[in-house]
Order: sequence, then C-alpha cells, then structure tokens
Amino acid sequence: MIGARHPELLDAMPTSRQTLLFSATLDGDVDELVKNYQKEPAFVDLVGHDEVKGPITHLLKVVRPIEKTGAAANLIREYGRTIVFCRTREGVDSVRDALDASGVRAGSIHGGMGQGQRERSLESFR
Repeated sequence: MIGARHPELLDAMPTSRQTLLFSATLDGDVDELVKNYQKEPAFVDLVGHDEVKGPITHLLKVVRPIEKTGAAANLIREYGRTIVFCRTREGVDSVRDALDASGVRAGSIHGGMGQGQRERSLESFR
C-alpha cells in the first residue's frame, strides 16, 4: 500500500484530486489513509455485514503457469462469485478474456479504464 508506506507521496499531490482506494479489508492503516487523504469518501461494500456462516477454508493449489487460468476457472465454477487479483493491467485483461473463453463470465477493473467502465463492472459483480 503506497500511501501507508510513503505518505509523502500523497502529501505532495494537489488537494483537488480524485483519489480511489480499493481494499479487501479496512484495517487501521487503511482507515488512516481514508481519514487523512479522502474527502467525503463513499464506501462500497460488496460483501455486507452479515456474519460468516460456517468455517472459512483457505486453499493452496500448486499448478504450472500454463494451468493457472483453467484452475482459476474451475475454482470459480465450484465456489461462485470470486475476485481475482493480477499484477498488471494487461494481466487483468488477459485473465478476464481467458475466463470468458472458458465459459466463466468475468469483468475487470484497473486504472486504465474509465470510471463508467469500472462502475459497470462493479455493478455486474454485485
């Protein structure tokens, strides 16, 4: 998280900017970033506040690089709605296209997209 490690970068930015923050968790560091660097933030909760029912299982699957997308598609088919994180914008688009080609409906969100595209993708995920 760049802001938590290097607040001087955020401090050097113009105050009249749009800042987007995506986080799977809202821990103390993220909360500090919101308080210090965002004005009137809007929170979008894709999960809700319901308690988790039953145990949570973490899985580790070791696959060859060529098998990654197929393995991801199989897990998504088995477990349902899923978020997949990628290292690059190009990776996001590539994984989305590969999942679509394997019959798994997928959307994408990355910094190279327009706000409307990102919002449509989030809405389809909900």
